[in-house]
Formats: sequence, structure tokens, C-alpha cells
Amino acid sequence: MEIFLFVSYETGTGFPYAKLAKARFVAAGYRAWVWHDDRTTGEYLHEEIADQIDRCAYVVYINTDGSHDSGGQKFERNTALALQKVPHVISLSGSTLSPVLASCNRVPTDVAGFETACDRLAGELGQRAQLTVQPTRTVAESAPLTGSKPPATGSFQ
Repeated sequence: MEIFLFVSYETGTGFPYAKLAKARFVAAGYRAWVWHDDRTTGEYLHEEIADQIDRCAYVVYINTDGSHDSGGQKFERNTALALQKVPHVISLSGSTLSPVLASCNRVPTDVAGFETACDRLAGELGQRAQLTVQPTRTVAESAPLTGSKPPATGSFQ
């Protein structure tokens, strides 16, 4: 099962990190959407972004020194929260994290450890996805195995 990630980043300082994160997530078997790479030409920016956030399984928020003042990232964060998709934050040291994201799953890192942080988050999200997808059981598999026969049809005692 392919897991779809939306990658939120500030377009100035965050774009190189978004490209690297996308590469790491794709290498781990995910499908990742980065606006600069994956946008549809001619689409209305906010509508397309909101649609991608709605479709994704997880939002990955790359927090860099420009994130706090980024109107685009604020829109993406607020859209994700409105859709009840709590962002998973990769937070670079020295960056200011919005209080709204303080309670989110955070992976703190520095520049040198960024790839490792992406790999760690990919592993966590993969484990989370396995926990939420349970195999379907048939009625026969769900029935208790007590060794007794079920009551005959129409027998209600």
C-alpha cells in the first residue's frame, strides 16, 4: 500500500530541504507531494494545495528559520488542522516553531542530521500505517472457537 505525504515547506529556505525530504520518503516507499515539483500548471494555488492536503495520509511540516513568517506554510498548517490532519514536524535547530505546532509529533534535527530525521519519520509513519490497517476478517474467523455448535435457526433461549 502506497502512503501519500504532503510536504509543507517555506519556499525560500525550506525548498532544498523539501526536495531532499521527498527523495528520502520516495526511497522509503512513500509518494510525496512538493509544490515546486508536483503542482499542476494553471491550477489555483490554494485550491490545489488544499486538495492535496485533503488527499494525503500525512502532512510533513519542515520547520526552517523562514517558516514562522511564511504565509504559505501558515495556510498549509491551518488547512491540515482544519481537516484533522496533525502535521508531523521536522524542526531544524535555530528555527522558531509556531505554538500551534508545539503539541505535534516533532523530529528535531540540525542540518547535518536532516536525512536521518526524514528516515526516522518515514519509519514512524510506516509503523503507524501498519497499526491503522487491520486485515479484514470473515464472520467464521470472528466467531469464538469454543467447540460448541451454534444454536439452531429460530432457537432463542
